[in-house]
Amino acid sequence: MSLKSPPQWPLLSPQKELNSGYNIILLSGINLIYIIHNIIKLPAAVMKKTSLSLLLILLLIGCKQAVKDTSGQNQTYGNTTENTKLSSEKIDNSRTFEINFTLEKPADCMTIDIESVYLQKSFPVERISKKTYFIIEKKLNLPQLKLKADKSYTPMGRNFNNDWELYSPVKICSSNGDPISNLDLSEYRIRFTTFEKTDFYYIITVTCESKIIFTEFTPPAKK
Repeated sequence: MSLKSPPQWPLLSPQKELNSGYNIILLSGINLIYIIHNIIKLPAAVMKKTSLSLLLILLLIGCKQAVKDTSGQNQTYGNTTENTKLSSEKIDNSRTFEINFTLEKPADCMTIDIESVYLQKSFPVERISKKTYFIIEKKLNLPQLKLKADKSYTPMGRNFNNDWELYSPVKICSSNGDPISNLDLSEYRIRFTTFEKTDFYYIITVTCESKIIFTEFTPPAKK
């Protein structure tokens, strides 16, 4: 697959130090997102755009800390790829990132979507949406096969077809008699890419009756 790279706009980088003021804003922002998701009855499209804008504001303020809301069925995880784990399993040999998570309890279904944006460094700040390709995988517990850590995952769904046409969100449901498809307490992984080299901000939205427990990732210290 060959995609043309966009103009390389300078991006806004989050500030390097967290302080008490940021923590207060972070808490207030997450509380506001909770109200939007669980109390105010907005149309789904409006709710998604509002939550994305709030999360982007919070991400611009902080650096090392992901922004999460796992208080309701519509659960979100937001971060910048600067602070996200690079995957050794690439999508079409392009730079790919990964997020790991588990379920607090077994579930019947879950729906996953990702929205990615670049922020152009200008005033007013321009948000540039980018197409995001992602794969959802489940880690298999098969010690007898002696698989490497990155090779022990099996695909459960993806948001593109063989012609790279996108469709979102992706819904995955458990199937009776198929333990691989069961949404149990196993570890899950989302691998995603925009097929471009520039870092970007992203919001993952998971709709599920179980609480989602996202695995924290600490970026290596810069030399």
